[in-house]
Amino acid sequence: KKTMMMMRRRRRRRRRRRRRRRRRRRRRGSRRRRRRRRRRRRRRRRRRRRRRRRRRRRRRRRRRRRR
Repeated sequence: KKTMMMMRRRRRRRRRRRRRRRRRRRRRGSRRRRRRRRRRRRRRRRRRRRRRRRRRRRRRRRRRRRR
């Protein structure tokens, strides 16, 4: 009985999702390399980030309200 109870408790545990921040990439490398990478990646990231952030924020807010 004890082993079955332990297995059930392990299955019922909720997993927390971690949010990944991409700020670490900006800190790496010299200033000249940062400027070159930022110019190329900023244009691509800004377009993708704005679309993704809006979709993710709407979904997360709906889930929080339901809970």
